[in-house]
Amino acid sequence: LPAAMAAVAHPRAASVAWDPASRRGSLRRARRAAARAADEGLASDLGLDSARVERLEGQQDTPSLPSLRGGRQRVLPHERKDRATPFYGRAFVPWEAPSKRLEVNSPHRSIEELVAAAGLEVVALEGDPTLEVTGVCADSRQARPGELFVCVRGLGSDGHAYARAALDAGCVALVVEDGAEVKGTAPAQALLRVRSTERAAGALAAAFYGFPGDKLACVGVTGTNGKTTVSTLIAGMYENLMMGSALIGTVGINVGGEDYPSTHTTPDAVTIQRVLAAAAQADAAAAVMEVSSHALALGRVDEVDFDVAIFTNLTRDHLDFHETEEEYLKAKLKLFERLDDPQRQRAIINVDDPHAQRFIDAAAPVPVITFSMRAADEGSTHADVYLKRDAPIKLYEEELELGEDDPRLEEVDWQGKPLYELVRADEGYEEPPLLLSPEDLADDINEELAKGQTRAETLENSPPEGSPEVDAILQEDAERMHEAQEKFLHTQLEGAARQMNPTAFDPKGQASEYMRYRAVDCKLFDTRVDMWTPSGEVAVLSGLLGHTNVYNLLAAVAFGHTVGFSAPQIEQSIESIDGVPGRFELVDVGEGEQNFAVVVDYAHTPDALERLLKSVRQIEDCARVITVVGCGGDRDRGKRPEMGRIAWENSDMVFFTSDNPRTEEPQWVIDDMLQGIDVERYEAGDDFQNPPDREHLGHICQYFDVVDREDAIRLAVLTANTRDVVVIAGKGHETYIEIGKTKYRFDDREVAANAIRFSEETKEVMPWLRSKWEYPMSYDDMDACDE
Repeated sequence: LPAAMAAVAHPRAASVAWDPASRRGSLRRARRAAARAADEGLASDLGLDSARVERLEGQQDTPSLPSLRGGRQRVLPHERKDRATPFYGRAFVPWEAPSKRLEVNSPHRSIEELVAAAGLEVVALEGDPTLEVTGVCADSRQARPGELFVCVRGLGSDGHAYARAALDAGCVALVVEDGAEVKGTAPAQALLRVRSTERAAGALAAAFYGFPGDKLACVGVTGTNGKTTVSTLIAGMYENLMMGSALIGTVGINVGGEDYPSTHTTPDAVTIQRVLAAAAQADAAAAVMEVSSHALALGRVDEVDFDVAIFTNLTRDHLDFHETEEEYLKAKLKLFERLDDPQRQRAIINVDDPHAQRFIDAAAPVPVITFSMRAADEGSTHADVYLKRDAPIKLYEEELELGEDDPRLEEVDWQGKPLYELVRADEGYEEPPLLLSPEDLADDINEELAKGQTRAETLENSPPEGSPEVDAILQEDAERMHEAQEKFLHTQLEGAARQMNPTAFDPKGQASEYMRYRAVDCKLFDTRVDMWTPSGEVAVLSGLLGHTNVYNLLAAVAFGHTVGFSAPQIEQSIESIDGVPGRFELVDVGEGEQNFAVVVDYAHTPDALERLLKSVRQIEDCARVITVVGCGGDRDRGKRPEMGRIAWENSDMVFFTSDNPRTEEPQWVIDDMLQGIDVERYEAGDDFQNPPDREHLGHICQYFDVVDREDAIRLAVLTANTRDVVVIAGKGHETYIEIGKTKYRFDDREVAANAIRFSEETKEVMPWLRSKWEYPMSYDDMDACDE
């Protein structure tokens, strides 16, 4: 591209002024490329023009370095090139979208019968109105003989362009928009012209299948994050209770245990009605559906009468489609604005979200059930389903420098309850018993002997099924045993704290903190959550990992309570679900000793990424957090710097890489993310004009830009040591990577598993990796790692 065009296409190309967010990696690569260009012998050996020396593996041209006068300067971005060869010439296998179609047996219907049942306004009807059709479809690739093809205008393609392909596949009739020019319609025996094919598709499909949504309990889950997990939990409840369900979402479609592919979070209106019909024929009790903002804005779910609508949260996303956050919010509200039957319909809303009141107002005619992560005692009115309160943190008087004046003793939670409890030095002290006379001592001994004799007789003579007396004795024994175990464990923990750190001034506090009750207990393989509901306490032990899933568990429990499931049914159903594909999914190859964890997650928005990384930080015994993250090309550019900042602030090492770059240059997308990192801002702290949050002051994080996602994952796994957690964010369950306009096979989980298998032997070949990846790392070390 000419220089002027390059500057327009990528505004930063016009400026080379250095700023604190500049990338060290770009400078190093450019420096090495310049050195190669100076090596005429190497250039001639490779058969390259010395004026334009390319990287050995087919990488993009590297521009010459500007003068370094006044410090390092930003390297100009690479020119846009044909992306036919993705990522440095790596050979990718083209991804083929699964084409399995859900088939439903339904009686044939005439066109005039369909139009009348759907209440469809037809601008014109050409051909035979009594023509019977065998089905309705909106995808020419899945068309079947005898079907009615609806030409739906999509975001990336227009169904009118595939009308002839559908007719060639055997379709006998078309539905087109009024005014649209459609070529090759001669084979069609009937043609309907309507004002909107998007709206007509759902109405015609619902009419053809006999309005299947009326035969099911339809549950819609919307929100920026959490839709897939909440939907899976709810569908799992029905399956566990042997009631049957259908699940429609990002991961795919499931009906009666059979999986079917889906290319969108919420598929087209025809597919939705087909799934509902299949679920109704299978005698399923419910259909659970992720409802995206696109689907609500485009009318894909207009013909679905939802019984329960669930709102998880709302943060920035999809502004490339909605343009503003207000329009994005209005699209989500449409799901709740349609609720109007207080006898049948319910709304479940996350009351902690800043937009919660808007959703509550939209669902005003129907009862609203709320859930919250704000902990409280039983009987609180701030939400219907909420966490139990943690036990206060014990502060031992002898371990406090300020004693009763310690400022922490004044801290309270949102309800005014103290967060800390003072344990005075004399509270654990017991007065020694007074000397007893021989007569008193004999009386005490006889009394204890009598108690023991009575206890033995009660246990010996009790009926097999027990009695209240026996139960009381066993309960007393259990309480004594539990108290003795706690005392013993506290003593052991206090001794361990002193041994690990002889200079520690709070070994009793450390021991108490380890034993303190918490409503949420996140470990690497399970999560325990205790909560209050209007019907009592619910204790959930789930295979869903991390604090990021606590909201999802609360939403699922709120749903279970809403529809009348008992606490044991809810607990058992949730416990039976091991996890959700690509949602905080652990990659464990089960070979050898993997002393670190690898987590794959779909987090692709700033809020989701922040929740994910903070959840990882809260895992017990977590050491370093190593993150692999990117942003999608041809999508909302405004969120990229925010994603970069969040990854840097909440990690110890970050590999910025590609994530479906599409038609954008991958390096440019990474550059946008790196604009969010301002190292000087964190070093300067309060003296800086815009200081960071207090928790991030002085934060240090290594970061690298590695365009090839597979290389980034390999390097992240290679750097992991004992108790480290590698987080691979952005793609989750996806099995492809989109480069240009082509999708190639790529699965983060497979790449990570292969990297784990070979990481140990790789480290044996390159033992310097074990020591070189510790901070700080010199430029020479990083050059070696790049190579």
